[in-house]
Amino acid sequence: MRRPKHPLLRRGLEYLNRLPQIKAIAVEEPFASERLIADGKVTLHSPQGEIEYVVEVKSNVSLETYDDVLKQLEIYRQRLEPGQRNLLIGDDFSQSVIEKLIDSGIEFIDASGAVYLSNPFLYVLIQKDTAKPQPASNIKIGSTHLKIIYVILQRPEILEKAPGKITQLAGFKGEGHVLRRVRELCTLNYLERLPNQKFRVSDYVGLLERWEIGYAESLRNYLFVGRFRHANNLSLSDFFDKAIDQADPLGFLVGGELGAGLATQYLKGINAVFHISQEANYRTIAAQLRLMPDPNGPITFLNQFGTCNAWENSRFPHLADPLLLHAELSLGTDERLKETAQRLFDDHLAKRISASKRAL
Repeated sequence: MRRPKHPLLRRGLEYLNRLPQIKAIAVEEPFASERLIADGKVTLHSPQGEIEYVVEVKSNVSLETYDDVLKQLEIYRQRLEPGQRNLLIGDDFSQSVIEKLIDSGIEFIDASGAVYLSNPFLYVLIQKDTAKPQPASNIKIGSTHLKIIYVILQRPEILEKAPGKITQLAGFKGEGHVLRRVRELCTLNYLERLPNQKFRVSDYVGLLERWEIGYAESLRNYLFVGRFRHANNLSLSDFFDKAIDQADPLGFLVGGELGAGLATQYLKGINAVFHISQEANYRTIAAQLRLMPDPNGPITFLNQFGTCNAWENSRFPHLADPLLLHAELSLGTDERLKETAQRLFDDHLAKRISASKRAL
């Protein structure tokens, strides 16, 4: 079976293949037909028959977002070919969300091992994964962990060569404080201990998955400054050209759809994220770019953290790291964002996964 690239899709297939007499194969990732673009297509083989699922991956399904997710799945259902079915794969759904999904007849798998399949060939309902060893429940991934995870994902070799540098790059002062968090990531089986207080990544894809879930759930809100629009209603394309030229002198990195479009030369962004350096003042940047606050504006300001938010050796100066670009794209549901995120993953993030495996 070809190993899926999307971390949640990969995890979902692992759970499916643990089920007795079932073999799940990722046929396409992403999946595109004349009528839709989805995160993947999976074929399930069982003694009773074969069924084809078109997969939608969501990292932050909650009671607040449930209705929007349901509407999108209904749109996809109407575009499916005969014999195809929807399959929702997500992070750790709450029990309330699971009950609503079952009541709505939505087949799903989540990252904790909850599975609901109901089709003419098989019926499966697993509320939680009892076979998989559960990580220590008293370790909760917070913003401190996420900043450390970001540095590790960006440069996995740092764990073996100079783990002490994580403290500075992640924006902390106490090395002992960071080392405790690194040890906790070992307890959660993302990292492996080595002699002489060194470590290495044991599950890069799982760590990437945890980073994107945490970014969506908490870190982005922690970094959030505000949303803005141009005061003179300048066209977005003209404004973006001006903003890119001003990124270095004003002290921000270009991210979001605008940054991903520059990186892939594929997407024409309709919004942007500006990652504000710690030395810059967001009010000064807004004034220089003639931006005014707007809760629905297309430009979002986020604070930077640590010292390595920039994409090193990028052909475009002042671009945010692909980890930040991909995490932003993963928040959206638009099909053009999914395809851009896949290109970004294939062309850039996959190389870091390969580098981490060579280090093992």
